[in-house]
Amino acid sequence: MAQTHTFDRSLTRPVAAPEIGLVERYAAKFRKWRSRRAAIAQLHAMEDRHLQDIGISRSEIESVVYLAGKDPTRLRRG
Repeated sequence: MAQTHTFDRSLTRPVAAPEIGLVERYAAKFRKWRSRRAAIAQLHAMEDRHLQDIGISRSEIESVVYLAGKDPTRLRRG
């Protein structure tokens, strides 16, 4: 008598599938961080006169870069 085995396809999904999404999210966050750091370096390399032309001071560089694209009215307190 031969035994027949059934194969459950639900068990064939890769074990690491959820971790792939996690790695992709971390990679995206790293790329965003690296891009922001490059923008900060470029702005720091500019002369104060050029920064003034675009409306920021040297002390505001990181804030401007990290808050870029955010709604400033939602960031105010009070």
